Amino acid sequence: MNPNRDAVLAAVFSTAMLTSTLLTMAILTMTILTMSSPARALDFPVKPVKVIVSFPPGGLTDVIARLMAQRMGERLKQPVIVENKPGAGGAIGTELTAKAAPDGYTITFTAVSHIIQPHLSKNIRYDVRKDFSSIAMIGNLPSAFIVNPAFPATHLAQLVQHARANPGKLTYGSWGVGTSAHVRLEMLKTENKIDMLHVPYQGSAQALTGVMSGQIDMMMIPLSLVEGNHKDGRVRMIGVTTAKRITSAPDVSTFSEQGIPANGASWQGFLGPANIPADIVAVLNREISATAEEPQTRAALVKNGFEVVTNSPQEFKAYLDSEYEYWGKAIRTAKIPVE
Repeated sequence: MNPNRDAVLAAVFSTAMLTSTLLTMAILTMTILTMSSPARALDFPVKPVKVIVSFPPGGLTDVIARLMAQRMGERLKQPVIVENKPGAGGAIGTELTAKAAPDGYTITFTAVSHIIQPHLSKNIRYDVRKDFSSIAMIGNLPSAFIVNPAFPATHLAQLVQHARANPGKLTYGSWGVGTSAHVRLEMLKTENKIDMLHVPYQGSAQALTGVMSGQIDMMMIPLSLVEGNHKDGRVRMIGVTTAKRITSAPDVSTFSEQGIPANGASWQGFLGPANIPADIVAVLNREISATAEEPQTRAALVKNGFEVVTNSPQEFKAYLDSEYEYWGKAIRTAKIPVE
């Protein structure tokens, strides 16, 4: 027996055993980490993705969400299913999103009212700055100021004069307390010292029907929803928030031409619950942005009045933070009461 050889063999065997043990532990650790993470970008998505829309079917937010969802599903190789959860100016669906699992399988397609609502309601049970993952913005929606065809005004100055002559008698609609349509009219009231009654509806389509039927006098609404109705004489546009006059109604002047600020952008985009892993957010952002920029989808968005704008999750988050500050200041200046 050779003691030196036996010692060398023992050392080699010990080293091999240690290496094997460490390798086994590493494999086990990787397996545990993989099993504990329900969804990673490597295999995301492996099941349908749900998109919550906090407004009723038929409104423009719902229409755009479904337009995007169909093509997103084709790109993601999984169904993208839109679920409408309307109510409380969008707060019901938004809260459901905030409480969802942060795995990327439940997200929301939302709009500027997401940022406005917390400034107007004491009953919001989520923090828009902390409880959501910013995923992807897809663009802005220009708006139009419309009145019933029988209303005695063809531009905003005439409307203000008529409102001053009839304090408390005029009505305006919106698709809920805390929506941009509500806040913009409240700002108009404060800036011009006029008194009008707010009539909230569940969705923009219902509010538009209210204007056409004469239930209410006026409202602010996405431009694409009313161009045809204006042309057919069912409503009258008296101002648009676009930079230039629109080709479908060249007789309607812009807000800026009438000396009135357009008051913020009506953006729309995708959010998810807080703490979605960054690699999954990156997958969603990439596919959502690519969907919006595809020629066919982009053309459909533009047809629905959209100004397509895509950005990174970080850029979207910074934009939402600035929007939160803008609308908060606007609401305080207009002295809109918190409910």
